[in-house]
Amino acid sequence: MARGFCSLMISILFIAISSSSAREYLSQTDIDTSIQKAYYYFNAAGPEAGAPMTQDQAIAFAKNVIKHMKELAVGDPNEKYILWKLGELETQTALEEDEVRRKREIASVKDANDLILSFNSETGKKRPDFAVLYAIQSSVLDLMPSKGNELADLVEKRNKGVTMEVRSYVNYYIDREKFDSAAVEVDYLRKNRKYLGIGGDEFNKYDNIISVRRNSANFRKTISTLMEQIASAVLFCDIAGAHAGLDQFDQFMKIGGLTTADAVNFRQQAGVYRARINKKEDSLVNVAIALIGSKGVDATIAYENAVLKPHNVSREKLAYVDCRMTGSATTAPTKADVLVANDLATFKDDTNPSSQSFWGATMSDLNSKAEHKIEHDNNQRGTTKPPPRPIGGVAKK
Repeated sequence: MARGFCSLMISILFIAISSSSAREYLSQTDIDTSIQKAYYYFNAAGPEAGAPMTQDQAIAFAKNVIKHMKELAVGDPNEKYILWKLGELETQTALEEDEVRRKREIASVKDANDLILSFNSETGKKRPDFAVLYAIQSSVLDLMPSKGNELADLVEKRNKGVTMEVRSYVNYYIDREKFDSAAVEVDYLRKNRKYLGIGGDEFNKYDNIISVRRNSANFRKTISTLMEQIASAVLFCDIAGAHAGLDQFDQFMKIGGLTTADAVNFRQQAGVYRARINKKEDSLVNVAIALIGSKGVDATIAYENAVLKPHNVSREKLAYVDCRMTGSATTAPTKADVLVANDLATFKDDTNPSSQSFWGATMSDLNSKAEHKIEHDNNQRGTTKPPPRPIGGVAKK
């Protein structure tokens, strides 16, 4: 009887779907309507006279929906969506079957005292199975009506308390980014949805929040790792690496997905690192400007090729250096050039304890190259000149 009734319902349902879509494809409205029908019967099923069908009939109806919808999904433009929704229905159907099995086990127990012991054991759990509790209460009601009514009151109180507690825990775990724990609580609500009076919209809300916040947390970890790489590049004067990292950070920020507080915090960090790397870059450029006045164009070109370009100094700043070199052919060294050269002797990078050795090695190498170049030019002309004054210091006697 149940099988014939379900077959008739399925036939009517899918004839309607076929005629409404002209068999071209299933719209999401058709899909959702068919699947929601199965959920409706799960919620409404019961042994009562006014129930539209028994729980066994509801399960049979859902299985037929799944079977026919899978057949219609083949080659349909919405095939992935159909299979996704059917996957959810299959999960709920399995839960319903398990519930029927447990109810039959409870119904086989005829002693009221044994049932009450089972009831106390289940209701004492942190997350009781309400299908079991209501089944026990129903069986006790048949054997001992007064005791059954007493258990009904206890179940209702436990129901309200657990519902409030689980919702609170879901929010607690989400706020602390314990998303796996939050998902476990949501699954518990979903399993007991029929008894806790929770609608599908609430599950969708929780699922979306967990998904978004989980993605946001993973995204924040990715950007945190990137910021550590940028900080390291700044520390060791890796201008190219710092600029590449900051460019990647800018791209990440265009994607979005962070909380407002995280976005503000990361932008502040990036601003600090950007200012520091720009200062380092400007310092290297200032060395080149000082070289123009103290060592000449050839030494500056050597420095540009050996230091500025390998460090990936911006094209705008390289162009500025080239412009100053072009002007130096007709312009005497300025007082500013001399002052910059003198300042380089006391330059320190407070963010990097090893910077003094870096700058010392850099300036020593530049002085050596410049002296070698001048000596070579003098030999070519057959003239001698006094040794050049080192940048930022006094020549040893």
